[in-house]
Amino acid sequence: MLQSLQHVLKQNAHPLMSTILVRTLMDRRYFHGIRTLAAEGLTKCATPSLNWVGQYHLERAFQEFFCFADSPMPRANDFSDRMSYLLQKAIPIALSHVKDERGKVPMSVRRFFVDKLKFNDNSNNEVKLMFRYKSTTH
Repeated sequence: MLQSLQHVLKQNAHPLMSTILVRTLMDRRYFHGIRTLAAEGLTKCATPSLNWVGQYHLERAFQEFFCFADSPMPRANDFSDRMSYLLQKAIPIALSHVKDERGKVPMSVRRFFVDKLKFNDNSNNEVKLMFRYKSTTH
């Protein structure tokens, strides 16, 4: 699978490439490294000439995995699943590499980050709770 994915990533960006990459990213049967590589590859398809299809696929994947249904609001963070956590990091990192023709991050990507940060819920984060407990006991 890795060799096939690497072959796809060497090709010129095309909407079909984005479809292949997002299907790889979404398939929970694949090892996280393959899925992370697919997320990174989607930035190649996030261009004006391809109507930003790679960006769209990255945002939809994040919403599917980490947000409430039909909402940009993320669910509470859950770091108990390592593969899920690695994807939760990989998708925003990939989105941060999306640039317009002037080399700037598009406003739609900036809005994506603002929405995720504004609604981020760490209230059930065991590490945060552990530090809060320690600080109140001293």
